[in-house]
Amino acid sequence: EGDEWFMGSKKLLETLESIHTRDQTWGLISTKLYACFWSLSLYDISVPRKQYDVEVGHIESKVSTLKSMSSTEMAQARISENSRKAQISSCASLIKGLKADVHVQHDHQKSVVGTFTSWRDEFFP
Repeated sequence: EGDEWFMGSKKLLETLESIHTRDQTWGLISTKLYACFWSLSLYDISVPRKQYDVEVGHIESKVSTLKSMSSTEMAQARISENSRKAQISSCASLIKGLKADVHVQHDHQKSVVGTFTSWRDEFFP
């Protein structure tokens, strides 16, 4: 039931065909290509891996700075030892989450591109 509007579902493709019956749309492209084009976003076909790496690098730099702070630097920055540990822990969680998210996005992108590739012969009449 939840997939009835999935980009390749029978219900969606039939609905699209009924909408464009009087024009020449389907003589140029298939309903599957039309549905894919309007269903997908850039994040479905590309993973912004470089942006993830940059953000992880910034957070790792912050962790390094926090870990290397002397007690004098901590006093000047008004950061307690507990606060420093909490910030390091928070950064570690962020890094873990970003790395997990990039893997999820990569798997999704791989799946979408695989589906798209398997349908490519059906895209043009």
